[in-house]
Amino acid sequence: MASPEEALVAAEPSEHVRQANRPGRKMRASVITRIMSNLQRGGMETAVWVTGLLYLESAPSEEALKQVVMDRLLAMRRFRSRVKVSKVLRRMYWEELDLADFDIDYHLQIQDAEKPLSRDGVRSFLENMYADWEPDMTRSPWQLILLPRLEEGGALLVSRMNHCIGDGVAMVEILMRLLDPMDEEEKEKAKVRPKRRVKSRFGPLNKSRIFLKGFFKGFTAPIDRDDPPNSFQRKNFVASTKRRYALTPEVPLDKIKQIKDKLEGATVNDVAMYLLTITLSKFFYEVNDTAVLNGSRTTFQFPVSLRKRGESAFRDGEPHNHVGYGYMNLHVTKKPPAEMTDDERLALFWKIKREIDAVKLSPTPYVMQYNLRALSFLPLKAINKLALTTGNQATSQLSSVQASPTKVRIAGKTIERMSFTVFSPGSAYCGLISYANQISLSVCLDSSLGVDPELVAKHWVPAMDETYAAVMGAEGTTIKMPRPFLDKL
Repeated sequence: MASPEEALVAAEPSEHVRQANRPGRKMRASVITRIMSNLQRGGMETAVWVTGLLYLESAPSEEALKQVVMDRLLAMRRFRSRVKVSKVLRRMYWEELDLADFDIDYHLQIQDAEKPLSRDGVRSFLENMYADWEPDMTRSPWQLILLPRLEEGGALLVSRMNHCIGDGVAMVEILMRLLDPMDEEEKEKAKVRPKRRVKSRFGPLNKSRIFLKGFFKGFTAPIDRDDPPNSFQRKNFVASTKRRYALTPEVPLDKIKQIKDKLEGATVNDVAMYLLTITLSKFFYEVNDTAVLNGSRTTFQFPVSLRKRGESAFRDGEPHNHVGYGYMNLHVTKKPPAEMTDDERLALFWKIKREIDAVKLSPTPYVMQYNLRALSFLPLKAINKLALTTGNQATSQLSSVQASPTKVRIAGKTIERMSFTVFSPGSAYCGLISYANQISLSVCLDSSLGVDPELVAKHWVPAMDETYAAVMGAEGTTIKMPRPFLDKL
């Protein structure tokens, strides 16, 4: 079979895409899509853009990449549509655009510097890519940018897509639809497996308590207090359009699975959250953040997919937003992690796991979404203020993305590594991603914080090494989960 570079002469939409195009067709927008669009209308300081980073083995040809856009991306209506606001009721909806007006050079940009970009050059590009850029909202709200030559070898394909297009689960599905065709065996290997269900550790009284607490939290979230000021959280914080960005080295997923298998009832996500906690604890001790170290409230806010188990990330063949938001505490260690005993490490792991198990039972994300629906009639400024107030309460935004377990290809080139980050009005973002049996962490901070995210990223691998040694060095084949009697009630 000819490669995409050999097969293409000109990049044009496929016949299927052209026949499906219905200029002027209107499609409804979900409440999350309306909120994200409203935030964009408030300016880039309040906008939310999901940024994907695909590190390729080498640069694909411009023609091959254009054909991916024309045949695969434009096959999804949302990528050939824009968000509009009705004149009468001020309601938002998607309106399909005429493919004859589609400007491939706006949506796909190739930025080839005079010499290959160094690691610092790539970081500078990512940190400033929204600073002096205003998206044309008369077009579909997305772009792909190719940096074809990196000093360390390979190329970088950057996607920036407004959150109104879809949530994180939908974004992963969008990526999968952009990949080169695979045979059945390759598809099976690249398939993202649903997270396994773990039997609840809580009895009926505890489940009722968790439900009521979660319901109250979801209902009162818009008026809840912010985390006290710390390295990532500032009082009366106002976001800038410049970020600081760092990406950790990858750690093997197989080693995390070994840790998981030895800890009774644990999941990969439990272990990853523990590693993130140790990583951030090391950072807070290094910078001597007295507020956090003295026990002030420090929390994560994270998106939760509200889809049923096994339900598609797409609705009627299109990506969409179907998320609520949850909260959990960041359990900063009582002493520097390097000084912790193995028993103290295990006690912290079980504490984190217990909270994660409780979060899975909490109705907070569902209640928050119903709240948003009920309040969506408010004026633009009121909705934006409500969303910004809720989004800035936590110390950091958090997301966890499960991508393909094997390396995949786009436009004829292998994706060697991938990462995601979010440009948002929040001051801090931590993103966990698993790809090709490796897990890494991205850290994105608002530049106005004056904090170097590399101070966080450098602790990721040591956190993994210390945890692996402590767990795998413990006696026996399985470390039993503590089962307090009260949990069974």
